[in-house]
Amino acid sequence: MRLFHPLWFFILWLKVNWSAQQNDITCELCVKDPNLRVTVGQRLQFSCLNNFSLKGSSEIECLSTGLWSDDVPTCFDPSYCGRPPPLLDGDTTETASKLWYNHNEKVQYSCQRFYTMQGQPYMTCLNGEWIGEMKCLQPCTVDKAAMNERNIRFRYTESDKLYAPHGDYFTFVCISGMPNDQIPMRQMCNDGVITLPRCM
Repeated sequence: MRLFHPLWFFILWLKVNWSAQQNDITCELCVKDPNLRVTVGQRLQFSCLNNFSLKGSSEIECLSTGLWSDDVPTCFDPSYCGRPPPLLDGDTTETASKLWYNHNEKVQYSCQRFYTMQGQPYMTCLNGEWIGEMKCLQPCTVDKAAMNERNIRFRYTESDKLYAPHGDYFTFVCISGMPNDQIPMRQMCNDGVITLPRCM
């Protein structure tokens, strides 16, 4: 979220000889003014007031399709950010009750239980935008039904079900028979995915 400010704009008329049919095509304006009509080939130029910064293209053109060549830009105050964005399978470590955050202010995130943080656990407000990349990597679950189907069990515990975070390992042994050599009996959890061995 950002602090927005109205745009100031003007029309730059292009000296092009369009056909009458093309001149009948107009593009919808971002402001309602019955005296203002923009046809094919004409352009709008934008700038911001009061030290606000422009996000998007500073010039857009009315195309023959009746659409603009780009989205209408917005103006924002580079000194503030709105509430921090949500994190899938995670959240901020403190309740994000503030409406606005100052430039260079940081917010810390954490993942749900058994999930593993990938990247730095912070996002920083820089020039009106939240900067930072992170992801909560999923854990793996192995239960008795999946093991019975493959004639295996956990090697170091009698539990019927175990959870393991990303990057952790499960070790199995055969209930009977011999292991299939193509899949090792020790397998790592990779973002919620694990390959289970099978005994023949």
